[in-house]
Amino acid sequence: MQMIDSAAITCEHSRWQIPVMSETDLRAVVESFSYSRHRSEPEANARARDQVLALFSDAGWRVELTGTLHSIIATYPGPLPPDLPLIAAATHYDTVRGTPGADDNASGIAVLLAAARTVIAHPEKLHARPVFYIFNGEEEGLLGSREFVTHLGRHSLPHVTHVMEMVGYTAPGQQTPPGFPFSLGEVGDFLGIVGNGTASCLPAKAARHVPGLRVKAVDVPEAVRPLMADILRSDHAPFWSVGAHATMWTDTSNFRNPHYHQPSDTAHTLDYPFMRLVAQLLVSVWWEA
Repeated sequence: MQMIDSAAITCEHSRWQIPVMSETDLRAVVESFSYSRHRSEPEANARARDQVLALFSDAGWRVELTGTLHSIIATYPGPLPPDLPLIAAATHYDTVRGTPGADDNASGIAVLLAAARTVIAHPEKLHARPVFYIFNGEEEGLLGSREFVTHLGRHSLPHVTHVMEMVGYTAPGQQTPPGFPFSLGEVGDFLGIVGNGTASCLPAKAARHVPGLRVKAVDVPEAVRPLMADILRSDHAPFWSVGAHATMWTDTSNFRNPHYHQPSDTAHTLDYPFMRLVAQLLVSVWWEA
């Protein structure tokens, strides 16, 4: 097991220009979702669900509800070559009750939407079939993603699913989770990615296509996961449990963000230039074979 840091990678930068939503538009999406939307608040939870449906539908995606928890699938609306691998991006739309959930997890919704708008506008660049999952019930033990994975079954899941779990906060301070075998350093200026076989390639992709974004990534063998419980707290974990490839993209949550699960998790605390870079990296997973 090795942690790979994009800052240590030297490569020729791509000539790609990856156009995504402006920082102003990213903030507007986060602000529109910044209210308590736990499943125990059915009107607010349904409002968030309907917002997600409308935003992805308006962006041109085919949307549908799935499961008893009303998770959401957004699929590409047109034909693509059938031999393209299926690559998913995911996040969740519920919050802890009483928290506005700007970082947790309106930041993930905004980044997915930014990527979705870019991907659908440039079908000629696609080297993989895109799909988006927006789960409900993450804050209640990953209920939505567990239901989803169980319903689809291992062999119907994507080639890889990239889960956005709090991707909007940077800070001068950073902690390393207990049991994590590598120091994350003392500055929270990077995107952390953990995976089960597909994370280690992402720092090189970031260095090549989004050089302004620092990425630290590690693929975690199954045998050591019980010693690193904090890496199993998001919607990638049900995918791992059935042997499907998935990654979690994160600003490291409470190990960086003091507003985690607090009423102070508001839109003005986030770093929108950082989020825009994360969205650009996400687009690159479909644009490069």
